[in-house]
Amino acid sequence: MRYPKSIKTGDTIGVIAPSFGASSSPFKDRLDRSVENFEKAGYRVKLGPNAFLGEGLGKSNTPEKCAAEIMDFFTDNSVDAIFAAGGGETMCEDLGFVDFEKLAAVPAKWFSGFSDNTNLTFTLATQCDTASIYGAHAAHFWHTASFLGESQIGDVSEGRSARETLEIMRGERSVSQNRKFWEKEGIESDDPFQEPNLAEPFGMKVFAPGKTIGNHTAECMSVDELNPEGKNVKIEGRLIGGCLDCLQVLSGTPYAGIDKFIKRYKDEGIVWFFEACDLNPMSIRRTLWQLREAGWFEGAKGFLVGRPLCFGTEILGMNHYNAVTGALAELGVPILMDLDIGHTEQMMPLVSGSRVSVTAKDNSVSISHTFQ
Repeated sequence: MRYPKSIKTGDTIGVIAPSFGASSSPFKDRLDRSVENFEKAGYRVKLGPNAFLGEGLGKSNTPEKCAAEIMDFFTDNSVDAIFAAGGGETMCEDLGFVDFEKLAAVPAKWFSGFSDNTNLTFTLATQCDTASIYGAHAAHFWHTASFLGESQIGDVSEGRSARETLEIMRGERSVSQNRKFWEKEGIESDDPFQEPNLAEPFGMKVFAPGKTIGNHTAECMSVDELNPEGKNVKIEGRLIGGCLDCLQVLSGTPYAGIDKFIKRYKDEGIVWFFEACDLNPMSIRRTLWQLREAGWFEGAKGFLVGRPLCFGTEILGMNHYNAVTGALAELGVPILMDLDIGHTEQMMPLVSGSRVSVTAKDNSVSISHTFQ
């Protein structure tokens, strides 16, 4: 696995829009302020031609021009690290115009994004053997706390996810940990800089391997219930994953590359992480069945599952818990659920492609990345 060099103050941050462009409020306001904050913090910023556009069908530009922006920034030696401007919906259409062989041949550089950017964070690892960050977008750096140290910032600030993403790029962080609170219900506001409503206590659920699971029900429990003697749940292996909405679309295409990734790291085993955006519980169940039957979970050592946007939704007895465990229980490995991964504030950044050691205990989770 290739790991990018650490960046430092004075380096150039590139901002691209391979899917959604920050063409309207609140995204434009936030990206504008984020650029100002990067520059105040001592970084140079190079904006891609699509960063503020909305000229494509539901995206910044045409797939060809979005892919050209990807290639230009990854091959530009003056750019030291790259952030996606935002998420989106149809980044998959860019992939046919991306030269992955060329990306694998040029020096690695950090790329960060989540949601639709799975199409790049996932394929960089599987096609190019290059690590990336499933983490903050450039527009998340609107918060001044994004550049403050741990002692200067509380847990309840949107700036933490962005700051920790930057710390990974700077070589100052290799461990991701859960937050104390998350946003279950947002605050309606016209203010583009509205703070998230981080009022819901973190509550991890853990599936116990070996439990009997029916077709429509599954038992999830806290770490304390799973380990009454206080023993840790530990998972180790090579990390890969992303947004299930995107992984489902990649399945069966020539861009996924998961077979060779699994083969490459079969001796270590694979630790999967995923979360869901538009998928409801039934869609999550069907997607995981599809990926399992397609052989994606061969050699899986465990699963790290973020809170989906359908959190709390139930369809014919199917919720986001038994949607996951019903599809994955037969693999007999630990499943950690309701983690701070993905679309619900807050989010802990993960290094896709890295070797990880995951420890869960006392309703807390720690993910240590090893860059080897």
